[in-house]
Amino acid sequence: MQTILNALHAALSMGQDAVLAVILETAGSTPRGVGAKMALLPHLPPAGTVGGGAIEQIALCQGAELLAARTSAKKHYTLSGGEVSNTGMICGGAATLGFAYLSHEDSGTRAALAQALALFRDGLPGWLALEIPEGSPASLSVLRKEVPGWAGLLLPRPAASLHGPLRYAEPISAGRCYVFGGGHVGQALVPILGACGFRPTVFDDRPAVAVPALFRQAEGVILGDFGHISDHIAIQEGDYVVTMTHGHGSDLTVLAQVLKTPAAYIGCLGSTLKAATVNQKLLELGFSPEETARIHSPVGLPIGGETPAEIAVSIAAQMIQFRTEKAGGRRHGAV
Repeated sequence: MQTILNALHAALSMGQDAVLAVILETAGSTPRGVGAKMALLPHLPPAGTVGGGAIEQIALCQGAELLAARTSAKKHYTLSGGEVSNTGMICGGAATLGFAYLSHEDSGTRAALAQALALFRDGLPGWLALEIPEGSPASLSVLRKEVPGWAGLLLPRPAASLHGPLRYAEPISAGRCYVFGGGHVGQALVPILGACGFRPTVFDDRPAVAVPALFRQAEGVILGDFGHISDHIAIQEGDYVVTMTHGHGSDLTVLAQVLKTPAAYIGCLGSTLKAATVNQKLLELGFSPEETARIHSPVGLPIGGETPAEIAVSIAAQMIQFRTEKAGGRRHGAV
């Protein structure tokens, strides 16, 4: 989402209009679900995707037409193949897309984009709210609490109302992922997390490791004491934590602090034996079984990988699965 917002904000700030295509509703099997977005910009490649293939090519053409006409629209596409398909795809489902024409002359939309990006930067919650009146320019705003007309749409996941005024709302995912330990697995994990929207920050106590050049996809790299992480960061409710330090003792030190925070997800790298040992020590420190059960350890899905890159893929996959299920979304390929 942040990449798309940046692209839209840059375009409108330079006096260019744009069209934001967003999937509002799906039925059956589709390449992407509700909330998939693509920003169509004049003279620039699109930012984001609504699923690729024929549906994306149709959306690109439709968006270009609406950009030229300076108007918004709602379009329905079938993906079933044969005579009933209007896309040439055989996924077996259907999708409704909203095409929101955003005018650079709308100061409210420009301000909302700047506010949304500020919420991302500062780690504050909110919702991106989009009204798409067919045949007219769309309006974009940022909501921090429920307001009239948006009841039932300000959810932890993207949501749309297709009855009455066409509205779409999406939570601004302000959460970050703190990676404690920047060794081989950490260096392999950070680029994947960055590509998947987890906003990684690396924390290590080794000057030779806590080097920004090793983590170009990270939002931050911190050189600090594992025993005093609150001197540098404040873990919030929507944040993710993965600890993979250079020793069991420092992993335990980090976990004993992280368990006192409202972190959404906590993972710890290591073997089954290490997980049991660390768990027992946390219990001895006074944490309850319910508290230690928050820890995903050994972290990652059991896909059988052994190399740092393979382990990183398994960790990122588990985090994506957790995020999707937490938001009430669907898994890829789900009907």
